[in-house]
Amino acid sequence: MKRLLIGYDGSDQAREAARTAGRLGVVLGAKVTVVTVGQIVLGQMASAAGTTVVPSLDERAFLPIAEDGAAIVRGSGVEADVCVLLGEPASKLIEVAAREGHDLVVVGHCGLGGLKGLVLGSVAKKVATEAPCPVLVVRGTAPEVLKNILVAVDGSELAEQALKAAATLAKAFAAGITLVHVVFPPLLNERKLEPAARRLRPTPEEQVGREALARAREICARMEVGYDSMQLGVDCESVLSDGPPSEVIPSLARSGVYDMVAVGRRGMSGVARLLLGSVSEEVLARGGALTLVAGKLQGA
Repeated sequence: MKRLLIGYDGSDQAREAARTAGRLGVVLGAKVTVVTVGQIVLGQMASAAGTTVVPSLDERAFLPIAEDGAAIVRGSGVEADVCVLLGEPASKLIEVAAREGHDLVVVGHCGLGGLKGLVLGSVAKKVATEAPCPVLVVRGTAPEVLKNILVAVDGSELAEQALKAAATLAKAFAAGITLVHVVFPPLLNERKLEPAARRLRPTPEEQVGREALARAREICARMEVGYDSMQLGVDCESVLSDGPPSEVIPSLARSGVYDMVAVGRRGMSGVARLLLGSVSEEVLARGGALTLVAGKLQGA
């Protein structure tokens, strides 16, 4: 990861994202590009031929905002340049990332509203879903150092790509990685257990059949082998959990144990009872300070 892109709109969350990008730039030895996307504000101008709609703002109106973001990044001692565009923010960020070949996009979870003329946070979800490279979404105050990274795995190709992206950061920070595989027993879903009953529910070994449990263990073992083959020199362990992934993974992300959670954009189908990718939106919406979303199907 040598080329980082940050979407910056001047909001408090964007400033935190800029600080995060600066810290990553230092550790990764990467260059950062700060992109500010302004919405075109249209006004009316009367003419002999009738009423013509013309732009009343151009890129120069947003340059000070982009420079503010670049100054934050440079404050970490990292080289940063700026890019100011007009248009739909998510599409423009995705376009720049694809055209310039960036390795990672960093965005704040929420930003300024459309009335401010800048919309970044409202499109973080779209950028995380459609960008051609991994996307790091920053919520609240991000940790300065990564020590423990959680990677949700389900055996899909996209989960493997999420692991590779997380492994790059783990190597840079000498952080440990925990692989979590969440098995979703349909019995629990149908019973709709109350919170008190959930605390008394049996262990995963008692809840799922031998075949499902064996597959879960095989997935974790295969992911560990793949991780070990990267020879990063940092610890990796795997754990099994059960329940609705859309509840389990965000809960782990908020537990305070992990500095970052990595998920694939989409995972395997519900037939396999391993619903990882379908909950990436839930992790973004209700997760912790740092969520890394990665994975792109070939030909997609």
